[in-house]
Formats: sequence, C-alpha cells, structure tokens
Amino acid sequence: MLSGSVTSKQSLTVWLLTDEKPGHRNQLLGLGERLQAVAGAQVELRSLQQMPISISDWLLKRAPDTGEQTCPDWVVGAGHRTHRSVLFSRRLFNAKSIVLMKPTLPLGWFDACIIPHHDNPPQRESVLATHGVLNTMTPRPHGRKADQGVILIGGESAHFTWHSERVVQQVTDICMAQPSLRWTLSTSRRTPDDFFPLLQQRNLLNLTLMAADQTPPGWVREQLESAVQVWVTRDSVSMVFESITAAAPTGLLALPAAKSSRVVNSMKDVIKQGWAMDFEHWNTRLPLPDNKQTLWESDRAARWLLQRFGVSL
Repeated sequence: MLSGSVTSKQSLTVWLLTDEKPGHRNQLLGLGERLQAVAGAQVELRSLQQMPISISDWLLKRAPDTGEQTCPDWVVGAGHRTHRSVLFSRRLFNAKSIVLMKPTLPLGWFDACIIPHHDNPPQRESVLATHGVLNTMTPRPHGRKADQGVILIGGESAHFTWHSERVVQQVTDICMAQPSLRWTLSTSRRTPDDFFPLLQQRNLLNLTLMAADQTPPGWVREQLESAVQVWVTRDSVSMVFESITAAAPTGLLALPAAKSSRVVNSMKDVIKQGWAMDFEHWNTRLPLPDNKQTLWESDRAARWLLQRFGVSL
C-alpha cells in the first residue's frame, strides 16, 4: 500500500494529485504502487484541497501555506482538474510534471503524458501509449480456485446497445455449460432494473447474485485474483483491463456496438490480441484459456518514467 508520508529526500519523492474520482484515484494508485516497488519511491496521495492555488501564487511562484516541508521530484495528476496544480508544482518546485490520460492543455506543457491507445495519442518522445488505463491489479496466473467463476455486469453506455434478455441468456448458457463451477455475478450502478428479476427467473442453482451495493470494498479485486474464469460485459472497459492485468482467464459477453467508437475498437483489439475471448466465438463448455501474454501497464509506465527521467534502479 502507498505510504502516507514523505521521509527521505535522498529517494525519489512523488506526489499523486487526485480529484477524488474513483477511476482517477485508481490509476494514480496503480502507478504509485509500482514506483514504490520498483524504485523505492516515497509516494504521497494528495487531494486538490491540499494544493490551493491563486493567480498571485502562480505569478509570484509562491507556495500555498500548507505547512509543507518536503518538495516533490515528480507530480502526477489524473483528471483535468488536477492539471493546473501539476503545472504549478513544476513551476514552484522544479518538479517533473506528469499526467495520466490525454490532457486538454498542450502536451508540450508537461514533461510526460501516459495516454491510452484508444485516445489516439500522438507519437512523441514524451508520450507513452498504454492498453487501457492504469490500474492497481498485479498479475497472478497461479493459485486460483478451480471451482470459482465470476461474472461482472455493466449496463447502459454510449458505446454499446444494452439488452437485458440477451445478457441473461449468455449468463444462463455459461452457468449451465459448466455446472461444476460456483459462479458469482455482480452488477454495477449502470445495470438496468429489469436485469436481476429476469435472471432470477432462470433459477440457476450454481449462481450467486450480488447487487453493486452489496459488494464490500476490495471485493472485485479478490474475485479477479482468485477466480479461475471471469466473464465481463464489454461496456465495462476498466473492469476488462483489470481482469486481464490480474492474469485471470477472461471472456467478453456480447453486446452490439451502438456506434463506431474508440471504446468499441479497444474491445475489438483486446480480442484480437488474445487477451480475452469473445462469447460469440467460444464454446462455453470449455474453460477459458490462460492468458499467455502479460499485460501490466502500471509496471510498464513506472519503468518508462524512471528510464525517461534517468532514475537509477
């Protein structure tokens, strides 16, 4: 876990600036944990409230009165609201400025940008293109429970057309095709209200249902680390990449594309690369295959930054 304080100035000191959105926070934590593990970095997660900035602070290069005693070497932001603070830190502390995801500000204003392929990042020395956004999962190809499967359900999105009946039928096919597995299904806040009643009518004895508000913190992570098979609806892009990163045998439930989009193309690429199987082209009586390729983008991003900025390991 990330440390809560900065101690030795002789080691790399990294501030992670968060706008408190869970997805952005998760990306920062994924990168921060790998910087700690690989380089022994002193990492601190900081909210925007800890970095109040005025125009006069910017012009005068004046640090806000936060009682700060240690200066960062790097400042990393995720979310557009953090970019001003990232740039201010660069100006005030001479820190390296790093952003996750494609910024609306010019790329050249930042020392490094880590951007998913589906956002079409330009090819330039200061940009690392990643498969999906960063996450906190660690590959765990071994030690999985042979009788445990998990199904993660998303819901309505701008990129795929949702059909509750169609998804229910796919879940039914999976559970009936492999009755020896104990399946657990969890929904999300986007799952339509009619989904659970339709699925309950199928009376699948080897399926346990859990609504999104029933899952405790860390539940999904535990499932992805231990399940021998994972099926995910392809609208849940972050969950798809977390499952792949965890090295869980992964399958994508079928949903028709609502339009041609970067997210739709990203899921097509996941299948093309062999990181996940497509429900429509898989025999559900067979277990999902192990992923032969490791995808660990948080680790790759951490090592890329360390090499780019000349940090000795």
